[in-house]
Amino acid sequence: MELQQNQEVVRPNPFPYIIAILIVIILIGTIGIWYYYPSTVWTQDEAIPRMLVNDSPIDSQTYIWEDSSLLISLDYVKEVFDPHIYWEAETQRVIVTTEDKVVEMNTDQLTAYINSQPVDIQVPVTVKDDKPYIPIEFLAPLYNIELKKFASGIAAIDSLDKPTLTGLINKNTYLRESPLTRSPRIIPLQPEEKVIIYGETNGWYKVRNSEGYLGYVDKNHASLQEILVHMPERSSKKTAWKPTGEKINLTWDYMTRPLYDMSSYKPITGLNVISPTWFHLANGEGKITNHGSLPYVQWAHSQGLQVWALFSNSFDPDITSKMLRSSDNRKKVINQLLVLAELYNLDGINIDFENINYDDKDYFTQFLRELTPLLREQGLTVSVDVTVISLSPNWSMVYDRAAMGKIVDYIAVMTYDEHWRASPVAGSVASLPWVERGIVRILEQVPAHKLLLGVPFYTRIWEETPQPDGSIQVSSRAFSMSRAEEDLKKNNASIELDDNTGQYFGTYELDGKTYKIWIEDEHSMRQRIALVNKYDLAGVASWRKGFEKPHIWEVIQEELTKKP
Repeated sequence: MELQQNQEVVRPNPFPYIIAILIVIILIGTIGIWYYYPSTVWTQDEAIPRMLVNDSPIDSQTYIWEDSSLLISLDYVKEVFDPHIYWEAETQRVIVTTEDKVVEMNTDQLTAYINSQPVDIQVPVTVKDDKPYIPIEFLAPLYNIELKKFASGIAAIDSLDKPTLTGLINKNTYLRESPLTRSPRIIPLQPEEKVIIYGETNGWYKVRNSEGYLGYVDKNHASLQEILVHMPERSSKKTAWKPTGEKINLTWDYMTRPLYDMSSYKPITGLNVISPTWFHLANGEGKITNHGSLPYVQWAHSQGLQVWALFSNSFDPDITSKMLRSSDNRKKVINQLLVLAELYNLDGINIDFENINYDDKDYFTQFLRELTPLLREQGLTVSVDVTVISLSPNWSMVYDRAAMGKIVDYIAVMTYDEHWRASPVAGSVASLPWVERGIVRILEQVPAHKLLLGVPFYTRIWEETPQPDGSIQVSSRAFSMSRAEEDLKKNNASIELDDNTGQYFGTYELDGKTYKIWIEDEHSMRQRIALVNKYDLAGVASWRKGFEKPHIWEVIQEELTKKP
């Protein structure tokens, strides 16, 4: 017997689902219409930028107006236009340096100075809330910028070293705050209206119209026109002197007094620059000690030599600090150098500042920025001496080599002393591997065409004396090439090639002491000059004249003129 039951099939009611789908469609449609239908809301007037730099609004606290003259805060100028603009709070003075100009502006004074020549300005540097503000129109030619003032009350600073893309509005539309149709309107745009186009975002152009208003316009409502390239004014920058088709071959000529009798000076093979050690900082106020001699320069010029007189800081960190930290004292030094250069008919100045307080690093760089344009204006070549890179604050870390490489014409790298006079161990003045490593490291900061390889014409004789406690007392004396050779011969020294230094090494025993010399000669010099060619450096600088063997000049000339 089979049990049968009637079962009723229950079907779901579709009506609630239909309603839900319709609601979703309506919501999507409403959102879509809202999103894509252009907004009719207008931007609030106070939200419209009144000061622009290219396509970027700047905060109202960044600038002030004095009548019709615009002043920009020094902090903003430093951030955007000139990282090297210099403010000296003590004297309330602004100093701007370029490759060929030094501009000085004093607070509340309507006279500025360009390369020491007075120039009238419409509005002075102004200090507000302890912040200096700079008359930007006066500096506009230096920064290659242009200030535009619009009838709308908007102003814009445009960089003239960038190409400008222009466009044309092709229908009635609106400039909007952001790249969205729902973004508030800023101002109507008419057909045939010209705009500057700064970029594209999601189908919208970022533009500025002829009244200075900045915003966005639908890409379909504008057409590209042309790219305008602003032709910069010709720079008055003078190119650095270099011997035609040759490398620079410079030697420093050490002297402690003026030399007027040049009868003992003979022609030097291959030399083209001589640097007498004439000028020295005497005190912190900027006084310079002078050992210059006009007959010396006349002799050098008769030999076809350039004269780059050396100016040192006397290796005194205290007077150096006092001079560097005062713009008045720096200016005093610079003016003296300009006068001395003209007096002696010099061709260049070589700056040899050593043993500088690390805290004065930026002041030294600023000094070079202020000095170089004025020397160049007088037709002088500017060079500076630096040590190899090391961890010594006063003797190496104080040099901002990368910045110097952008300021001066040449940098002489003193690739010595690897082992100095008071070194606790005997060693080479400048072993070849050590020299090459130093050059490679500095080439990461300074271009090769500005580097001179400093080479030693001297060596050290090291004296090692055994002590009762078993230790070795080490002392040394600097010898010229010839004197070192004589000492080795006199004492029948054992001489062999030292593969570790790339030099010949001599040693002998005398009175229970051991004497060692890493020899400077033709062999070591050929290898040093080979580095000039290997890395295509500007040339060589030797310390110092009178310590070399006469034949060394021929060796240097031969190596410098070798073709790759």
